[in-house]
Amino acid sequence: MLTVREHVRRDTKVLELSGRFDYDSKLGLEVAILGAQEIGCHHIILNFSNITWIDSMGLGQMFLWYQRMKSDRIRLSIVSPQSHV
Repeated sequence: MLTVREHVRRDTKVLELSGRFDYDSKLGLEVAILGAQEIGCHHIILNFSNITWIDSMGLGQMFLWYQRMKSDRIRLSIVSPQSHV
């Protein structure tokens, strides 16, 4: 199960993620990412320091979100991934 905590600082939204990122958890994170776009954020930071596992669906979804945000001129960054993730 994936837990998402959100913080907004100026035009940046930080998403603190913890748990497993897989197909079943995709929707909650997608809502948070698209919500950042709706409130005018120009940078979305995904903190992966507490992600314990990510599957191929999660990786693919990250790429799709990256492409979508890039086309809208929004930076999407991943910070602090664990070495096994």
